[in-house]
Amino acid sequence: LETIGEDDIVVRFDTIAITKHTFIATKSEIELVVEDLNQIVLRKDYVRWQEYLSDDYIETFSDKTMLESVSRSLPVKGIKLKTLKDYFTYVFVPSRQNMRVDDIQFVSPTRVYVIMEITPDSPAAIYILENTSVGWKLVPKKTSDVVE
Repeated sequence: LETIGEDDIVVRFDTIAITKHTFIATKSEIELVVEDLNQIVLRKDYVRWQEYLSDDYIETFSDKTMLESVSRSLPVKGIKLKTLKDYFTYVFVPSRQNMRVDDIQFVSPTRVYVIMEITPDSPAAIYILENTSVGWKLVPKKTSDVVE
């Protein structure tokens, strides 16, 4: 990425091209979002967290079937998630402390996977964010998201 120019294309979606300049600007914006999410997690601020949620995210993580499935996969047995707030308290907060942006990966012109290297050879998508008319919002993973 260092050897290419500002206007060189780093990724293309049909008719939309993402240039190095856009990539760098987007990564900077996302670093600020992740810093804010880190503060929200630190304070366990459910109300502020909701400002970052897309309608899809709210619908997905409020779904009873999804919450039952997540409950079964929790390391601490016996916790039954019933609401989005339960998801925030028992899943989001414990799993999203001190996140950082090591890389981003565009999966569409407006949707980005935020990558953090958990260990040197083990990158993980810690957030999926979508750029909306009101700013960056957390979105659930779509089966149509293509990661290269």
